[in-house]
Amino acid sequence: MSNHSGDSLLSRESTLEVFSLNRDNANSGSAEDDSETSDREILGWYLFGAAAEPFFSVCSSIFGPLVIQSRARNVAVQTIDYLTPCNVSDPNYSCVVLVGGLRIDPTAFSLYGTVVSVFLQLLVFVTLSAAADYGADRKKLLLMSSVTGLILEYAWLTITRDSQYWIASVLSILGNVAFGVAFVIYLSYLPIMTRNHPSVREAMSRGPMDSGKESVALTVSNKISSKAFVWSYMSAVIVIVLGAGAAMFLGNTIYSLQIAIALGAVWGTIFMFPAFSMLKARPGPPFPENENYWLFGWKRTINTLSKARDLPSLFYMLAVWFCVSDAMGTLGSLAILFASKELNASQATLALLALEVYVFGVFGAIFFTFVQKTFKVSTWRMLFAVQCGCFVVPVWGGLGLVPGSPIGLRTLNEFVIISAWYGFMLSAQQSFSRVLYADMVPVGKESEFFALYEVSDKGSSWIGPLISAAATDLTHNNRYAFLFLIPLMLAGQFFMLRVDPAAAKVEASTILNRPEYKQSSTSNVPIITNSVDGKGPMPVGPTVRITRSALSSTV
Repeated sequence: MSNHSGDSLLSRESTLEVFSLNRDNANSGSAEDDSETSDREILGWYLFGAAAEPFFSVCSSIFGPLVIQSRARNVAVQTIDYLTPCNVSDPNYSCVVLVGGLRIDPTAFSLYGTVVSVFLQLLVFVTLSAAADYGADRKKLLLMSSVTGLILEYAWLTITRDSQYWIASVLSILGNVAFGVAFVIYLSYLPIMTRNHPSVREAMSRGPMDSGKESVALTVSNKISSKAFVWSYMSAVIVIVLGAGAAMFLGNTIYSLQIAIALGAVWGTIFMFPAFSMLKARPGPPFPENENYWLFGWKRTINTLSKARDLPSLFYMLAVWFCVSDAMGTLGSLAILFASKELNASQATLALLALEVYVFGVFGAIFFTFVQKTFKVSTWRMLFAVQCGCFVVPVWGGLGLVPGSPIGLRTLNEFVIISAWYGFMLSAQQSFSRVLYADMVPVGKESEFFALYEVSDKGSSWIGPLISAAATDLTHNNRYAFLFLIPLMLAGQFFMLRVDPAAAKVEASTILNRPEYKQSSTSNVPIITNSVDGKGPMPVGPTVRITRSALSSTV
């Protein structure tokens, strides 16, 4: 189970809202490439998403954490005397691995790696945002970061001893950072391709921007995003199936998981280089004068945050996303590690459980979209109801702490049910969140505020893993980690009660009439929802970002 941050499938991992700066007309004389978008370029963009997604959905969110946990516990010692080797066949084992002078639970060690990874991704995400918007190095940086990520994926094959568990953690952290950079650059192509698409150009040639022309741009961007999602989703499913097949063929070994990770790298290599040949360089405008390259992204983020007082409903929605996305992402990572320990499940079984999340993510997206359209339920009500349903997962896991309880994630059948439920709810939760948030964003400021949305995702993605790791470290019982996630989800629902979509639209309209907010750009293309028709949610996926989080990282 996973959430690419994580995460969603392309959201890190899960949708393709744009991380792009509004460009000022003063840059119109730059070397920016405004050539017409071709079908070949769009195909290259699809191929890159399909090439990169397996890292988030397979390496970062499923097999990677399992390799780290499994190799760490094989060299761990029991807490009784800190000498006796860990009995991993006992689901209630209480063991620690020695890391320097620290004694850390093997599962907690894997989660702590996620915390470090998220912090580094946040730093990179904000700091290098300028590279996605300015200068002539866009494609070069995309190539460098992607190739680095692929090399790090292949490097998992070099780990042959359990004592090298810490190397696996380092590879996971660095891989997340490398592909995180690539993903920021990758997303920056979307507004450019939309702006220069023949349909949008033809509409813009008929006069100044109006609602009709904006609708054309939205239709084009959503169409490109939707197809990219399908490519990436199918790519993730295929690689997970290949990984499960490798695990079954090679037996229940840790190295079979590392081969599954390498298969993701092979898949990425096959599709990534054709993608590079199809994508244009698309240099951006010159970097703003008198601005520091390394501080510009932070300055932009802080400037957006300063508007919280003027847009209270929108920022309450950000708080909802901050809490719930972190909790859901952590649940995915925690559940698969928990299944590994509690059931001592085979690697193939764990892969199939992860695949189940994807399959039921499709069903959830279709079902909740049908419910909303059939009964004409508002997006706010749909999201609130879905997030109530999300409580089932941590509560179910926590029931295992009740003495004599017949349920509480004790059997494989329970994990099969909870995996299906998690995927069913996750897809709708991610999608409705983005649709509701999009409706609150001031017109013409979509890029700025969706960048903040992604930063909020990264900014919170360390809380759940840290709490879970600490709880597991103290108790050596993963069930307590489930309980600690319940208050985080409750906080999200509390903030949800403060979200007023109608008031948000008034606030957004009011703020645009102020002189300091009227610096709009004719080249900015609104990327408002991840829905196909703008009225409901499009399936999204657990990726990971983790989100990668993700799995970068549902459909």
